[in-house]
Amino acid sequence: RLHTVQVRYLEEPASDYVETAVGAVMSIHESQPDGDVLVFLTGREEIEAACALIKERLAQARERAEKPSQKPKPLEAIPLHGTLPKEAQLKAFVAAPRGARKVVVSTNIAEASVTIDGIVYVVDCCLVKMDAFCPHNGTSYLNVTPCSRSSCRQRAGRAGRTRPGHCYRLLTEAAFHSLEVAEHTMPEVKRTDVKDAVLMLKCLGVDDVGAFEFASPPSREAVELALEELFALGAIDGEARIVEPLGLRMAHGPLPAPLMRLLLLSSEEPYSCAAEATVICAMLTLQQPWLPTTNKDRLQACKESFAVYEGDLVSLLNIFRQYEVYREEDSEWAKRHLLNSRLLDRAARVKRQLALYLQKFDLQEETCGHEVERVQRLACAALFLNAARRLPNGTYRLCRPIDEARAPHARFQLHNSSVLAGVSGHAPADFLVYAEAQGHGDQACLLHNTRIQPEWLTELAPHYFKRVRAGEAVMEL
Repeated sequence: RLHTVQVRYLEEPASDYVETAVGAVMSIHESQPDGDVLVFLTGREEIEAACALIKERLAQARERAEKPSQKPKPLEAIPLHGTLPKEAQLKAFVAAPRGARKVVVSTNIAEASVTIDGIVYVVDCCLVKMDAFCPHNGTSYLNVTPCSRSSCRQRAGRAGRTRPGHCYRLLTEAAFHSLEVAEHTMPEVKRTDVKDAVLMLKCLGVDDVGAFEFASPPSREAVELALEELFALGAIDGEARIVEPLGLRMAHGPLPAPLMRLLLLSSEEPYSCAAEATVICAMLTLQQPWLPTTNKDRLQACKESFAVYEGDLVSLLNIFRQYEVYREEDSEWAKRHLLNSRLLDRAARVKRQLALYLQKFDLQEETCGHEVERVQRLACAALFLNAARRLPNGTYRLCRPIDEARAPHARFQLHNSSVLAGVSGHAPADFLVYAEAQGHGDQACLLHNTRIQPEWLTELAPHYFKRVRAGEAVMEL
């Protein structure tokens, strides 16, 4: 920052920080000199709620005004978060109309990634949604946690770019300096899946990854579990040496190790569906392809029109294939089906890059046509570590052994966006593989699920699964 920033704290803890943030914005608008406002909240839902509240409070203030001169000046509330289309994000950088004030309600994307001119006031909830990966159950947890003090100082600096500013932190000063708020943000390597990093170190000739001098070392357990999973995926051998050519190709590819295995296996017999695999992997690199809308019924109807019995990966393939067919002859096709054409165009570019990667190794890009079972079997062969079976109570449990005592969750629900969570007229999937597991609060969900047959596990991953006699099986509730 270039100018001084005066920091203020709450006298008492806030029971609802979204409500408190909106109150702070209205107080600034009614009593402080000109200057735009930047509000930091944790996610899209809170941002949308705050923008709606600001508009509502402004309308109420205008109604209460007895004279036209007492009416508050125009106040424009603009959301800013990563899931917005690019055109909507750019609105945050447009100057407010003459005589009006702009308030940008943002996630931590505005903390360091972008700089918005004209910000004089910052309202900081001092919270952030942070990813943390649990190696014991392979689940990424996105939880709201207190910001580190260094991040809070970075946020406050947004107010001092053009002139002296003000920062309103929505917690008490004692809480800010307490042990609950860390001085620095935990390094990403300590809270992420380290499989890809470990595989790259193996390619670089590092024999003892556990002794490697990381700037911020991950836990030894995380490294050991990563080695075990890389061995199961065929990237390293029993001596923890890189396997050629599969391990090298997985390490130097642009996707996470399990998806690289899926891509590389797709060109082999008996799958021979690399054309479909490049599409699926490209779609998995994106966010959800749907446009934001308040018409939930229409969105659900559009999703169901692309949904197929086999699961989410084949449904994503279905979306992309139909987009390829109709985008040239009907420019409004994607919009009518609430699909984000910008993301689908990006998926097309990623698909071409993945096809070029296969060509570099002279791997054939064949298509399976309408033999969708080949895609299901490929998903099973690549994502067998993520196989799960349905329990009598409707939840899912991983087929592989996990340390349940150390894992936050051992039972999973299907994410409500999953095709398999609501395919009408069909029984739920008894066995499936998933591409991602996410946890939030007290619930963990499986995303990008594909229906499989249980016998495929022992057929396609015989080194990891074996058949068990019916008398030796144990029913789990």
